[in-house]
Amino acid sequence: MTADNWKNVGISTGVGGICGGIGGGFGALGASATGSLLTSSAASPLIASTATNTLGYAVGTGMAGSYASTATQQILYGYNDPYELMQNTAVGGITGGGFGAVGYKFSSLSNKKIPTRKNPLSNIKYTNKVLKQATQEDFHGFPECVDSLGSYGTSSLLRGMDGIARTKVEIKGNYKGYDGAFEYIIEPDNTCNHRYFRANKK
Repeated sequence: MTADNWKNVGISTGVGGICGGIGGGFGALGASATGSLLTSSAASPLIASTATNTLGYAVGTGMAGSYASTATQQILYGYNDPYELMQNTAVGGITGGGFGAVGYKFSSLSNKKIPTRKNPLSNIKYTNKVLKQATQEDFHGFPECVDSLGSYGTSSLLRGMDGIARTKVEIKGNYKGYDGAFEYIIEPDNTCNHRYFRANKK
C-alpha cells in the first residue's frame, strides 16, 4: 500500500472516529434527557423500566447518529466506503451506550431527593414554667440552641395517669461536664412543659 493510500486510510479513520463519537454523544444526550423525563412522568414501575431502557436507547440513537453523519461525510467527499460506514455505526452505538448509561446514572442521582428528618422541636411553645426554669443555672437552664438538634434525638410516646399521650424527645449530649440527655415533653397542643438535662448516673 502506498504512502498516499495510508494517508487516506488515516484521514478516513480519524474523520470516521470523530463522526462516530458525535453520533454516540447525541445518543448519550438523548438517552439521558428522555430517560429522566419518562421516569418522572411514568405511571407505574413497569412503564418506567420499559421506557427508560437507557442503554438500548442510547445504542440505537448513537448508531443512527453515526450512520447519518458518516453517510453525509461520504457524500460530501464523493466516495463510498461500506466498511467505514459499518465501523463508525458500531463505534457510535458503543459510545452512545456507554455515555448514555453513565449520563443517565448521574442524572438520576442529581434528581434524587434526599429525605431529611423533621425536627420535633422546631415549632414548640414553652409554658411559663419552662421559661422561668430556663433562666436558672441548674440542669433546666441549658442553651436554647439545643432545640435545633431535635432531629438528632429520639422520640417516644408517653401516656400519663390522665390518659393523654405526650411526645418525649431525648437528645444525647454533654452539659456542665456531665454526659446525659436533654429531655423535652411536648403536649398534644405542641406546648412544652418539661425541658431538662438528665445526667447519667455515675
